[in-house]
Amino acid sequence: MNKIQNLLKVGDLRTTGKSDEVVKLVLSKPPIFKEVVNAIFTDDPGIRMRASDAAEKISQIHPEWLNPYKKLLLDKIVKSTARGPMAHGTDASKVKTDNDRAQKSI
Repeated sequence: MNKIQNLLKVGDLRTTGKSDEVVKLVLSKPPIFKEVVNAIFTDDPGIRMRASDAAEKISQIHPEWLNPYKKLLLDKIVKSTARGPMAHGTDASKVKTDNDRAQKSI
């Protein structure tokens, strides 16, 4: 486990732990942003959540830093939702989109 994951491990699922500290660290050392992105895919749900929080905060300041990871992130999202139940228990096949709602109203 690298330094970023060790920082993101702190806390439980109700807290952002040290994600703000990770944001400051990454903003001072941009090459380690890749470690935050990699932490989004770890098996530990707390690390995943806080890594996502940190990546979101960093990308609000530097959206271009996400460019190298767009395909990876989108591919992972598609694979995870294609498997069925989402992390919070919602079946992806039953999620209604605005387009679905619009079709029913016609």
